[in-house]
Amino acid sequence: MIECKNITKDFGKQRILHGLTFNISDGEFVSISGRSGSGKSTLLYIVSTLDLPSTGEVHIDGNNLATMSSKKIHMFRNYHVGFIFQFHYLLPELTALENVLLPARNLGLVDKYEEIAQSWLKKLNISDQAGKLPGQMSGGQQQRVAIARALVMKPKYIFADEPTGNLDTYNAGLVMDILEETNKKEKTTIVLVTHEPDFAARAQREIFLVDGRISSREEAPVF
Repeated sequence: MIECKNITKDFGKQRILHGLTFNISDGEFVSISGRSGSGKSTLLYIVSTLDLPSTGEVHIDGNNLATMSSKKIHMFRNYHVGFIFQFHYLLPELTALENVLLPARNLGLVDKYEEIAQSWLKKLNISDQAGKLPGQMSGGQQQRVAIARALVMKPKYIFADEPTGNLDTYNAGLVMDILEETNKKEKTTIVLVTHEPDFAARAQREIFLVDGRISSREEAPVF
């Protein structure tokens, strides 16, 4: 479970998040949405262990992130967290398969997870790209490799920041289908940042932000 208590985030003198309190239950699929600049990605980085709030507390599985050692957080990410970003961040010198297996390589578990990595490439319709370098693939193919990399260790948590932003309609739908299936079959907790109302609606619950505060679509100002 993820517990956020009175979270604020400041950048210089500007406050981006204003006292947010909410929980995300194990196995839940939650979307974080809102207009550009509402604080969506900032909040995701905090709940995903990549950043700390200016004030307030974040607890994951009973652990206060602010008091965890960097080594413990690093191990937690390696074993339990998958990240998907709008930009794929693949290593250019590694093949698609090698990029997918990076989390396993960091733990010395490549042999154990190679078959799983191959199955994800197949499920994402890019098994024919396994031996290619990122520069030899399209942007959509590279993004699907990044998604396979996030899923290969069967993490407890998936944090996705606009993962469909650079994909065409077909591949964006495919990615959303994969996330929904992973949530339902594996009971993976998924937190998805998206500006697309249709994608936000596919989650079980939506956290809608207006100027760094939790609101609702009905209450959001219209411009």
